[in-house]
Amino acid sequence: MIYGAEIARAIKGKLIILHVINKDSRAYLHRINKGVEYINVKLRDIANGLEKEYRVLPGSQSCRGSIFKMISQVSDESNATMMVMGTHGKIGFQHLVGSGNSWFVSF
Repeated sequence: MIYGAEIARAIKGKLIILHVINKDSRAYLHRINKGVEYINVKLRDIANGLEKEYRVLPGSQSCRGSIFKMISQVSDESNATMMVMGTHGKIGFQHLVGSGNSWFVSF
């Protein structure tokens, strides 16, 4: 997510933080007795941190479905010119929002 924020700042682009909710995400939410809004709150917290640190104004979005289909769909709908896709990182992003299906789309 750092690369996406740095690129968005450098090109004065827009940053969208996207989390695709699949069956693993839903199982995680069920285990911790939380709803989808839990993921949205976590995404907004991350977006707020990026705004403070990198001076970009990120949007955040979660959607349900296949990561392959939804990443492509969100990219098309947002007219993205660039996508920066992140992996879990040192602490595992899935521990922050509830699974490993988190991606960052920057345009």
